[in-house]
Amino acid sequence: MYIQLIGQQPRIEWKCFMFKNDPSGKAIFTMWLQFQNRLLTGYRLSSWGMDVGNTCVFCQGHDESRDHLFAECSFSRNVWSRLLMWLRGRPYKAMTWQQHFTWAMRNAKGRTVEARIFRVVYAETIHGV
Repeated sequence: MYIQLIGQQPRIEWKCFMFKNDPSGKAIFTMWLQFQNRLLTGYRLSSWGMDVGNTCVFCQGHDESRDHLFAECSFSRNVWSRLLMWLRGRPYKAMTWQQHFTWAMRNAKGRTVEARIFRVVYAETIHGV
């Protein structure tokens, strides 16, 4: 009866990050906000009418949005590149949010030790940025 009441819901792509992940609760919550595009970035706050600076605090060159902060900013690309070199030695090549999201999903899926470590590092890095 419950299944019929809720109906068919679309499948959540990023659920592999939320379950069986070991980072802190704050990091999990921040990552959830990021996937939902609900982080309180400068761009989002200014769209609500708040008088805040909406330029990126890292590069000072673009609006501070989720897409820019985690995929397009030169600072965050440098962070991801260094973390990947530390983890596996592979270069980070994502230039847009969709490429970043696809890259993260590809590395986080699975039950391997590498996937578990990636999920923890990804969540804590999102929280740190």
